[in-house]
Amino acid sequence: MPTFHLQPSGSSYISHYQPTDNFSNESFLLTGVDCSGKNNYRTLLKFILPKLPERCEIINATLKVFILEVTCSNQVSMRISKIKEDFDPSTVTWNSAPYMTPKAGYCTVDFCQSNQFIDIDVSDILRDSFTSSSDLLGIALTEMFGNGMVVVAAGGFTESPAEETPFNNVLPTLTVQYLCSCIPEFHETPGPVGPKGEPGPAGPQGEPGPAGPQGEKGQRGAQGLRGLPGPASSAASSAVSAYGGIYGNSGQILTLEAGVPTTIATDKIVRGSNIEPEENSITITQAGHYKVDFMVYLQSTSSDIGVDVGVQLSGSFIESLFTTAVLSDNFTQLFLSSIVQLEPEDVLTPVIFCMSGGDILFGPGLNVSLNLMRLGD
Repeated sequence: MPTFHLQPSGSSYISHYQPTDNFSNESFLLTGVDCSGKNNYRTLLKFILPKLPERCEIINATLKVFILEVTCSNQVSMRISKIKEDFDPSTVTWNSAPYMTPKAGYCTVDFCQSNQFIDIDVSDILRDSFTSSSDLLGIALTEMFGNGMVVVAAGGFTESPAEETPFNNVLPTLTVQYLCSCIPEFHETPGPVGPKGEPGPAGPQGEPGPAGPQGEKGQRGAQGLRGLPGPASSAASSAVSAYGGIYGNSGQILTLEAGVPTTIATDKIVRGSNIEPEENSITITQAGHYKVDFMVYLQSTSSDIGVDVGVQLSGSFIESLFTTAVLSDNFTQLFLSSIVQLEPEDVLTPVIFCMSGGDILFGPGLNVSLNLMRLGD
């Protein structure tokens, strides 16, 4: 299967505690949260992609990195994100970092994997990049939850006694496999043009009917009486054809099972028009573009924990209505708003997810709401 290998055109890591510093000259890259829990690190990699031949598609793509060390924890999880904008690794800092879109996948590194290579599946990110016809690819390795850091080699060599050569390059490497369809092309010289055939006989044309005489223009009639005024129209009812929502205002504690998405309880319903709000979910009955507003007000009842919070559409997070946060013993309010294309029978549900598990307290008064308004087709 055709394969190509790429190494970064540039790389760096960024530090939340040092938001204006650039670390592209270091020989290592950091991802995770330090032992004190106060500093977050993220690794940014930039690649220049070649142009794929026509009629070819990505089959598999892996990012191979060399793990130098795992610190502050026996296991550290890293989220795999696509960098949506171009950036300069030699100048990027925490304050100037480009926008990143988290992907569904993540990678967990064990301390026993120190001083060896690991492979990370980035196939979905590669397919997105080639679909957009961009020759630039940015991949970010970001923190998820809990303390712990992964130290990745950014360059240099390491001893590899199992091979005949004494050293092995440890730069991060992107390996891409692709497959092309075979469509035969014909290049034969066309034959001579044959003689033009005789045109067929024209069919009989029907007889046109006789034109009637045009009458004289009559005199203008008298103006009729003015009719009664009709009922006033409602601009609001014609502009908004579907709306409604759900919310919760009772204190609640959710016990999150590690790695299992949990629905946020919403026991109050705002009856609207042409949608079906129920406890904990809303079902769409009319297709169109909807403005969706989502809010939660919550805190952790134990140690600091990382959570994914957002709105799921038929079991999957909506990308523009999804965020990641680290919860502490102080209340945090998260608000998300987006315009989304929805279809009949689509089901929207507020969901919270935590890889480590834990107890989440939803605050007094209004603590969760999900509201929809149809804007048009």
